[in-house]
Amino acid sequence: MPTILLLYLLVQLFPYTSLMRLIMFPLIVMINAGIIFIAGQKTEKKVTHTVKGTLRNALIILLTLLVTIALYPQASDRHIVVQIKDGILAIRHSEDITPKDLKLNKDQSGKIIGDSNERYVVALYKFRQDIPMDGSFHIYEKAGNRTFDPVINNEKQIPEKLMGFHKLMWWVLERN
Repeated sequence: MPTILLLYLLVQLFPYTSLMRLIMFPLIVMINAGIIFIAGQKTEKKVTHTVKGTLRNALIILLTLLVTIALYPQASDRHIVVQIKDGILAIRHSEDITPKDLKLNKDQSGKIIGDSNERYVVALYKFRQDIPMDGSFHIYEKAGNRTFDPVINNEKQIPEKLMGFHKLMWWVLERN
């Protein structure tokens, strides 16, 4: 159950798994089921209701959660642990964020480089009063399509149009 709950949470926060989700999610569940089965076979039944059994169960849950995080796929972005670390650092060092961070740092192919996404979210929060609200500012510098309108016309639209983990970052910034 912890694996399924964590997978659900990760999909909400880091949705860009592409078709790798079809391969990796069943693999993650099978590996974790194997860990639970092997651990259950290796321990005595009388250990289950003791402190030793409780410790064993906690270690099994921790191990399965670590496996889930380690194997969670990302289509084109950095591993989720790196994204979380960069998000925490961007928030903690928000005084270093400048208006230049409102422009995503991209390589020649258009791929976002390093922690630019996380710095961008903090810059959006920090300089939200300076963003033009005339429809000329597009969140994530994206062109619109029929499912996503990136145009920002008022400050309240910014957190609504953020994606996944960036919504959580905004929430944390609002509470600091």
